[in-house]
Amino acid sequence: MKSVSPLFVRSPRFVRRHQARLLNDEDGALTILGPDELASAFVCSLTTEEGWPASVATPTKVVAGGLRIEGLTPAHWEAIQNKTVPEGLRVYSSITPLSAPTWAFFDMDGTLVLEECLDTLGDFLGVRDQIATITQAAMKGEMDFLPSLLARLALLKGLTKEDLIQVGERLTLRPGFRELIAELKSHGTHVVMISGGLMPMCEAVAKRLNVETVYANTPVFDDEGKMTGELTGAIVTGDGKAQIVKEALAKEPGSSWAFGDGANDVGMFKLVDWAIGVNPKPVLAPYADVLLTDDAKGEDVLAFLK
Repeated sequence: MKSVSPLFVRSPRFVRRHQARLLNDEDGALTILGPDELASAFVCSLTTEEGWPASVATPTKVVAGGLRIEGLTPAHWEAIQNKTVPEGLRVYSSITPLSAPTWAFFDMDGTLVLEECLDTLGDFLGVRDQIATITQAAMKGEMDFLPSLLARLALLKGLTKEDLIQVGERLTLRPGFRELIAELKSHGTHVVMISGGLMPMCEAVAKRLNVETVYANTPVFDDEGKMTGELTGAIVTGDGKAQIVKEALAKEPGSSWAFGDGANDVGMFKLVDWAIGVNPKPVLAPYADVLLTDDAKGEDVLAFLK
């Protein structure tokens, strides 16, 4: 289906894991988000232009900010694959709406916030471009995460804890993700932030999102309160993220989601029931069940909750 707006996409892994349901069950759903009048007109066009029976093209459930049509078969999807979505609407295909999970694990950089936080820290010292080059190599899987992290920290020597907190307080939150987290928590979901970034920044972001559980890397500060370029305690790498997820699921088994965008999220994506790639790098996309475009919002995920 062609669209001028963000798409909730069935990834190759999603199709592999859920193909039997997609092909055999009449449990497909179409969710239409946008103004009521525009959404209703789009639904009407499914019968007048695409030949769907009126009994099918009838919204069976109203969701926040839009409509949902359920009980769709592969034949229905085939009829609308080339349909253009009007400006102002976001239209998604999915299987039966999801229940809120027991666990939701979130990466931070590029996922909960739009920026790469270490790149932003580089502005303080005029080394942003050097750091950004290393960041991109790590996110694409062209450089191992730990060496890349240490190389970037070496360029950030001299920054203070206050500098890190200041950056965390001004990073741009991904639109709607605060509301998404609040909704998940209202259903009893354990929300966990797991970041390869630096703890003072991550804690500042977590505070803005009302996330209580945070795992991140702890920088060492010298007697003058300046970063030495070293880390202390357990280091959160891709393997570290996976281990945190594994331990959480062992402690309290249950359904699980993970949100991420880069190579160091592969390990945790392999462990959860629903892996949601947020504008993921090519190295991560094959491990995602769901692919969200970079301008997708938290409500685009909320639309699929029961």
